Amino acid sequence: MSTALRYAVVVLLAAASLLWRDYNLNTFLAPGAEFVTVLAVVSAILLPRVVAVAVPLLTVAVGDLVFGSHSVIFLYVWGAWVVIAIAALVMRRDRSRTATALVGLGIGAGASTLFFLVTNLGTWMLGRGEWYADSFAGLLTAYGMGLPFYLYPLAANLVLVPAAAVAAHALRGRLEAPAAALQPAH
Repeated sequence: MSTALRYAVVVLLAAASLLWRDYNLNTFLAPGAEFVTVLAVVSAILLPRVVAVAVPLLTVAVGDLVFGSHSVIFLYVWGAWVVIAIAALVMRRDRSRTATALVGLGIGAGASTLFFLVTNLGTWMLGRGEWYADSFAGLLTAYGMGLPFYLYPLAANLVLVPAAAVAAHALRGRLEAPAAALQPAH
């Protein structure tokens, strides 16, 4: 039952991520804000490593197929998501609630920052001379234009990732507690 519950939680988060992406694409409520980082952290805490890395990437793939992502920028986007999914594995380790929240804060800020830096670099590289000047000033312009798409996910990840990490560790602890009680004393 505990394995089924772990996967159920992750599947619900993946579905919420896709629903949010659709809603946000249609309303532009919080440009750039996403739940994939939360999904990566929760998956890292609750699931085996390989599955934990695959789940957020699969969710992004499904979203790209359903909602359309037909630009070469996907190479940069996917590169960032691979790094974020792997980095989230640091959340597997048991820590105090405070330490888990602080590490989650770092993962949330780092994920948002990495995604911003990589995808805006990609936008500049793909549009040099057309969208942005083919210079350092053009790169800075690309980052400046991308700031609104950085601030929303950063704010969301600074709140949601630590909270999700603490909740996932608490759930994992509750699910593993009965199994630990059945172990013989040493």
